[in-house]
Amino acid sequence: MAKVLVIDDDADFVRYLNRKLSDEGYDVVSASSGLEGIGSAELECPDVILLDVVMPEMDGYETCRRLKAHPEVGSIPIIIVTVKDKEAEMVKGLDAGASDYATKPIILPVLLARLRSAIRTKKDRDAISREVAERKRAEVALRVSEEKYRDLFENAHDLIQSVDANGGFIYVNSAWLNTLGYEKDDLENLTLTDVIAPEQLTHCMELLKQIVHGQE
Repeated sequence: MAKVLVIDDDADFVRYLNRKLSDEGYDVVSASSGLEGIGSAELECPDVILLDVVMPEMDGYETCRRLKAHPEVGSIPIIIVTVKDKEAEMVKGLDAGASDYATKPIILPVLLARLRSAIRTKKDRDAISREVAERKRAEVALRVSEEKYRDLFENAHDLIQSVDANGGFIYVNSAWLNTLGYEKDDLENLTLTDVIAPEQLTHCMELLKQIVHGQE
């Protein structure tokens, strides 16, 4: 059930919206001022906010700006509610960060369509954010794993080498370099055949082919 926060100081209008939206299956919470609305947004985490423009103390524009700047609730879509034929109010509300607008007197089917659109957009955006976060976590985990095993290989006392299908060196550890007397730069122009004794080469190449074919 999607949750709608109505911020409006008109108690009759709030009761009307509460009844109509509840009948449509929405969970409706309300606040009668801008400051109260910001607190309700933090507490309730609604899916969308209906925000009246004309309110005492803090108008809808300032409330909208503060909500959009809030690190925890700034992603919640805001639909400003203005008096019909007040285009300047619509533009000012959109400039303050609102994603859409509705006019009074409310035309319920239009408002419901705008609510569905805002909620659908938020769900899509949240899904993308979760996917990006999962990818970042996976990248960090992979990097940590690679660093861990690289350290294990690098500090191992055994001679460890990694070569491609042509015998070119991909990676060798410090023990390998120190034992065989090579520098890393030397390996750019060398292959396995250049550093392995002839009597060991055939066995190594056969083993390498088996590994490569097994991965195909």
